[in-house]
Amino acid sequence: MSISTLLRRSATAAAATALAAAAVTVPAHAAEQATTYTYVDLGSVPGYASSVANDVNTGGVVVGSADKAVVWQDGEIGRLPMNTALGVNDAGRIVGSAYTGASNEPAHAVVYRDGELVDLGAPYGGANGSTALAINESDTVAGTFSESGQPTRAAVWDADGTMRRLPGLGGVSYGTESQAAAINEGGQVVGTAVTKSGANRAVIWENGTVRDLGTLGGGGYPGTRALDVNDQGTVVGDSQKLTGYMHAVSWSDGKITDLGTLGGPASFAGGINNRGQIVGISDTDSSGGAGRRAFIWENGKMTDLNKVTVNLPKGTVLYNAAAINDDGVIVGTASPRAFMLVPND
Repeated sequence: MSISTLLRRSATAAAATALAAAAVTVPAHAAEQATTYTYVDLGSVPGYASSVANDVNTGGVVVGSADKAVVWQDGEIGRLPMNTALGVNDAGRIVGSAYTGASNEPAHAVVYRDGELVDLGAPYGGANGSTALAINESDTVAGTFSESGQPTRAAVWDADGTMRRLPGLGGVSYGTESQAAAINEGGQVVGTAVTKSGANRAVIWENGTVRDLGTLGGGGYPGTRALDVNDQGTVVGDSQKLTGYMHAVSWSDGKITDLGTLGGPASFAGGINNRGQIVGISDTDSSGGAGRRAFIWENGKMTDLNKVTVNLPKGTVLYNAAAINDDGVIVGTASPRAFMLVPND
């Protein structure tokens, strides 16, 4: 039984009570239309107060960090033999980075599977570094690698461990040529690459080629980033407007869509599922970090997740929604710890 199913059952009574209370203040038509969520505090490891959730699979397995890499599964948190845990596929294989060689060597991209840590390595020996950021159901991994004296570049590791370098756009900025952030079941990889003029651009790699996805008009740094892609090929990320502010965006069928904000100047999209639901962070005012809130975007509308979570404890603020699975379960970071939101449907 998945963790999401267990959480749905255990939260039923609390959710019903909270919904009843919410009905007093929420108009009937809004209550009928808006999906509500039950909040779950994922907690942290003993002796460490905070935690961060980075990804969730269809079984409700969550990966992230609490001092170092951790996994939440079946209601429990466990440490992983890794520095970072950044992605997990439906088979429960976890990717990130770990120090696997001598103490003076950089971290390597790794996969944790079946209780064993597999070092994906780095080009030309252990003195070079790499990081794995995402893994699909074919066990193909997307990430980055670096060689001594060379910029960071995007790469893909096939299931047999073979690394393939991905082409860039001809430029380098702040020591980076390109970065791969996500991969879908069709093998499409998305991320960021630097142009010859030094601008960061969101790109998609497929069939051995790289393609610039386009922008909202702004340029330079931070420019435009692609951070996730679903199996239909819809890409999400953020793009700088001519005003200089970043806005969450999606790309589909060659078109870029500005997803807007929650009322403030900036927003950032980090995850999308196969239902087209998008999650991320948005400013609610001009105060900057203090006014940032986690959002979900669906059916053309961005919603503050703090306003549709029925049992959110007083003083807890959901400020970063990092990932969403195909059941609509959302994970991210709140003050003070990682959270899971389970839809009440």
